[in-house]
Amino acid sequence: MVTKLAELKLSKGLLIELTQCGYETAEDLADKPAAEALCIP
Repeated sequence: MVTKLAELKLSKGLLIELTQCGYETAEDLADKPAAEALCIP
């Protein structure tokens, strides 16, 4: 089952930042360490 980031309760800014970095699904973030996935410049 694929969970799209847009389906999650993310803030609009975080969703925009993640999609600009190329992430579309929660599974795309699975390979990233939590600290790296949540680090927004």
